[in-house]
Amino acid sequence: MNVVRVIYLDQNIVVDVCECMRSSKQHGRSEQRALRLQIERCVDEGLAIFPYSEVHLSETANVSDQESRTEQVSFWDKVSQRYRFHDARAVEVNQLYAVLEERPVRFSRELAIHRSPLTFEQELPDPDLEAKKQRAESFKGLAK
Repeated sequence: MNVVRVIYLDQNIVVDVCECMRSSKQHGRSEQRALRLQIERCVDEGLAIFPYSEVHLSETANVSDQESRTEQVSFWDKVSQRYRFHDARAVEVNQLYAVLEERPVRFSRELAIHRSPLTFEQELPDPDLEAKKQRAESFKGLAK
């Protein structure tokens, strides 16, 4: 029996495996391209899915480079198979009910992911320009 694994990808990894596919940024990125191919192979062979989360949606929505954004949308459409993690609030509520009902807090696919009727791109929120400004300001302090 083939069990499909549910794997969370950190957004930094997503950026790396997407940027390495751009012709202008391929030089010296063979390791990231190899990782991208393995991720896609796992999906193609039904071994794993890589659901997206609120963080992936908001980070992708705030990518200002259109080519990079398009590559990330394409990547998520393929590897997520339209599965996404529930919003954090929904997971917290499930865990709270478990605690209140004195049940063990468990992690299972049914409690963490669902198949979205929308594509990744359709779920993208509007860019949050204020968050981008705040992030830029926080990096200025770090650079100093």
